[in-house]
Amino acid sequence: PFWQHVVNAVDGSRYKVRPISKEQAAGKRTLQKRYAELNQEFLVAVDSDYDFLCPDRHAEAQEMNNNPFVLHTHCYSRESFQCCHHSLGAITGILYFHQQLPSQIHEALIRYSHVVYPALCAFSYLHNKNWQQYSEGEFNLAVRVSLGVCLINDELQVNDDAIIQLQTQVEAYSQSLHAAITDHADFDSFKTILTTRGITEDNAYMFINGHCLQDIVVKPMLEKIAAVTRRSEKDSVAQMYPEPERLKTKRQKLNEIDNYYKNERQLSTLLSNGQAFVQDAFFSLITAKLDAIIH
Repeated sequence: PFWQHVVNAVDGSRYKVRPISKEQAAGKRTLQKRYAELNQEFLVAVDSDYDFLCPDRHAEAQEMNNNPFVLHTHCYSRESFQCCHHSLGAITGILYFHQQLPSQIHEALIRYSHVVYPALCAFSYLHNKNWQQYSEGEFNLAVRVSLGVCLINDELQVNDDAIIQLQTQVEAYSQSLHAAITDHADFDSFKTILTTRGITEDNAYMFINGHCLQDIVVKPMLEKIAAVTRRSEKDSVAQMYPEPERLKTKRQKLNEIDNYYKNERQLSTLLSNGQAFVQDAFFSLITAKLDAIIH
């Protein structure tokens, strides 16, 4: 579990990590009811969602940011860490059977991040002032890659057409937000605060809905890499065994490749079991707070 990694990074023997309830539906709102009970021996850990970017949006956000005994992800959610560059590097580094193919998954994610950053700034500014009027749902739709679209192409290069399509969509949304911003000095001050909190063009992707990031942005790219690599490896096998008398051997080799990807390289498992995110800067912010609580 994610929070066990946090505890282990600081002092694995100090705290036991356990869910607040056995009920699946019990989540952050259940934990918020316990904030007043917290102390050095009883902590809670939650996904930040937009409470970190928008600390004044409501009382619960203020409490999450100000309570010394609340640990939070500092980016949108635990799924965000599973999709960070460290995590993707670890996955793509083993996402092959014989030979890894170069890809531009990191470049594509940075391009995506740069596109959504202006919208993120404007949305979080307005959402912080009126979270009901400027909804998360509208922001999520605006930064969402269209269904069936992948940010890398069959050559595993950045899909420029997809980026341009997304940019047009995001810019239209951003313009509607900027039309509602009347105090530009106040907005500039807010953006400065975001910068001091570590939010930049390069990591803005960590602040969109974590499930959206994983399912709509990252997973399609990993699936593309796996499919192209698998096809390339199978083509190589076919070229190595062209003779009819070696058909049995060729089929065996092809089955080995298929079984490898099916049994040992399931993307959901690789994403959920990865640990490379412990190198991420936002993970360090969590462990620093826990260390300060202990010491």
